[in-house]
Amino acid sequence: MKIDDLKKAEDLLRLDYDKTLAFIDKADGQLWFIRNWALTANAAIIAFGVSVGSWAVMLAALVLVVGFFALELIVKS
Repeated sequence: MKIDDLKKAEDLLRLDYDKTLAFIDKADGQLWFIRNWALTANAAIIAFGVSVGSWAVMLAALVLVVGFFALELIVKS
């Protein structure tokens, strides 16, 4: 291979690396966003359940956890 061909291949690899890294950073940001909302929403539901004294309301937080978990799996795939 010529030196010019090697230089072009190296440039293409660097471009691919930069684009892949940018995509991973974006996906990680979305996952943190989902996890933060999951924590906030669950804390609010549990606090509301405690304030009204209802175990059923607090158990609804479990449904919300499953929903956020499913959303995270969808974003990861």
